[in-house]
Formats: sequence, C-alpha cells, structure tokens
Amino acid sequence: MVLKLMRKYFTTQSTIGELFVDGVFRCYVLEDVARPVGVKIKGATCIPEGKYKVKTTFSFRYQKPMPLVYNSPDLKVKDGRGKEWEGIRDACCPG
Repeated sequence: MVLKLMRKYFTTQSTIGELFVDGVFRCYVLEDVARPVGVKIKGATCIPEGKYKVKTTFSFRYQKPMPLVYNSPDLKVKDGRGKEWEGIRDACCPG
C-alpha cells in the first residue's frame, strides 16, 4: 500500500491537502501549519515532507488499532535536526 499526501493550501492557521491510497483519492487532510525544516511549535506544526513507514498499532487515545506514521526505529517522526513528533495517526485509513 502506498499513501501519498498532496499538500495544496497553506494558511497561517493550517495546511490542507488530499490523501491518495495506491493512487486513488481517499480523503481530504487538515494539518497544522507547515513550517520551515527545523522549526516546530508543539501541537501547531505539521510533520515535514518526506517518505514514511506506516504500521498498524493499538492507539490508547482512540482505543482501537490505527495506522501509525513514522520514520525512525522508535516509531516517531524525526526531521534530522532534533525535532520529533510522536503518535501520528492516519484516521483516513483505519487499521
């Protein structure tokens, strides 16, 4: 399965895009603000552009199995400059 997120609209409040699964449109995506690489405001910055792995794990927050997006062995998203995100779930594609 290949997920592709196309970020289309950037505002001072959010980033809006479209998610495709194996080339087929699946849903619209509302993310936090896109910021320059190395800049992160906790709870207000979308993850950096890049390729990520997806693994279905149990979400304690949502109390069900859900896809988890990550790019490091500890299942977090890291930008290579010391910034990291954790618990990035894909609600469009339930496990």
